Amino acid sequence: MILSLRAFLTTLALFSFSPLAFADTKSQIVSNYAQHVSYSYETSLETLQKLDLALRSFVQAPSESTLTAAKTAWIAARTAYSPTEVFRFYGGPIDSETGPEGLLNAWPLDEVYIDYVLGDPDSGIINDLMLYPTISKELLRELNEKDGEKNISTGFHAIEFLLWGQDLNQNGPGRRKFSDYISGQSKNADRRAQYLLVVSEMLIEDMQSLVAAWDIKNSSSYAAYFTAPENTKESLRNILLAAYTLAAEELSQERMFVAYDTQQQEDEHSCFSDTTHMDIYYNYKGIQNVLGLFATDLNLKNSNLQKTVMAQLSTLELQTLHFPAPFDQAILDAHQRPKILEIIHNLEFLGDEILKIAAVYDVKITE
Repeated sequence: MILSLRAFLTTLALFSFSPLAFADTKSQIVSNYAQHVSYSYETSLETLQKLDLALRSFVQAPSESTLTAAKTAWIAARTAYSPTEVFRFYGGPIDSETGPEGLLNAWPLDEVYIDYVLGDPDSGIINDLMLYPTISKELLRELNEKDGEKNISTGFHAIEFLLWGQDLNQNGPGRRKFSDYISGQSKNADRRAQYLLVVSEMLIEDMQSLVAAWDIKNSSSYAAYFTAPENTKESLRNILLAAYTLAAEELSQERMFVAYDTQQQEDEHSCFSDTTHMDIYYNYKGIQNVLGLFATDLNLKNSNLQKTVMAQLSTLELQTLHFPAPFDQAILDAHQRPKILEIIHNLEFLGDEILKIAAVYDVKITE
């Protein structure tokens, strides 16, 4: 069964956007942005903590119902996290040299690196007791992307794989059985459970570091540096650079066009749960939220550029909300592929408009 984004939105209040004052100065835009980032990461942390509780309930009493609850909590956590990806791409706390982005959201993930797969029942860290006798946070951090960018050992997609399993089903997501976590019914069930909880703890710790970095009440935080008056122009550049990069490069190209072009399931973002359409929608919502901070500024208000951007945002809102699902089947469907390509082109066009916004604020975001 494919998860309907619209049905999901009407049944679960998962994510609300931070209330912000209208901006009428450049410094106010930066201040509002910092408040929005802080609120968004705090919301993401709350959903990760709820996910952790659901995972602990599941491994303590594995059943179809506790597995379903854990999956629902994972989707909620993804829903809250996905709009925050527009806070990347300028070397901020999330993706500085020491930032946790690669531990939170790295993909694509090679399943065989973590656990058994079809035809290889003894594969993965979980089943290699000789090489990895103890599963720990230190070990999984060390192994993440070691000897290959697809050697992902931690983050959202590690948990996704451990809950859904391989997606070998053309008509829906993976079908991992809850018995994989019952001792005596599945090999290394206890280690699988331990792995799941360790990754969950790591996600919480990494998100806590981002919440602390964007603590607007802490005078020594990154947020304080970001909102300092002397850094207003640099911060404006970073805000627009991130929105441009996500729209014109990461989302439209890496996350959509590559899979559209190759028509390979392995190139989609959340392939095990078949929720890539939700990733795309909420990544877009992140861009929309950030550009909305500029909409009432006097530099853009009532201008043709503002009208063009707002019209494009409205178009993309509808297109991404109704994005064809599941993504891995849509990229093969002759009727759906033109819709995907149109969204890609509209995101590229939005990127061009963001460059024009940057010019209005006298900042350069591309070479």
